[in-house]
Amino acid sequence: MPIPEYNLFLLGGYVPMSIVTVFLIALLLAAWKAPAWVKEIGLIALSFGFFLVALSLIRHGGVVQQMIEGSISSRNVVWGGVKTMLIPVAYSLIVYIVSLAIRIIKKPSIKEIGLIALAIGLFWIPVGLIRMTNVMNALGDASDVVIWSGIKSSMIPFACSLIVYIISLIIRIALQPRK
Repeated sequence: MPIPEYNLFLLGGYVPMSIVTVFLIALLLAAWKAPAWVKEIGLIALSFGFFLVALSLIRHGGVVQQMIEGSISSRNVVWGGVKTMLIPVAYSLIVYIVSLAIRIIKKPSIKEIGLIALAIGLFWIPVGLIRMTNVMNALGDASDVVIWSGIKSSMIPFACSLIVYIISLIIRIALQPRK
């Protein structure tokens, strides 16, 4: 039975999405009871999301190899797998962004503002790729043009966020007292 497109929790997998939800709950509790842990919980959630991508890419390598060898002819199968591996990453990036927002509320700093811009830009990479797979499914089998335009459109917000992050670093360096 296929999973409906609107249910991202199921598409991302019960176990990974539940673990990231536990991190989100722990983050919200830490913001209330142990504010010093907010940064670490956000970083753990982010690290776990990228760990899931690495694990998924290792598992997905066999499917890509089958496509190269010709036993799988549809790119949608391959990109559908990429979509399912990116959903928990996007969710873990949301948890990290929430941790940065809590830290900015508690103690505003240029560094945190630059980091939140960078995290939001990173968030748009999996979101853009997920949206690209939706377009590919709507069109049927996708061409290289659709794939690369989806990749390009997901990288533009990330590049802009890198610029904001670099500017925040320059401001931070300029504001530091000279010794």
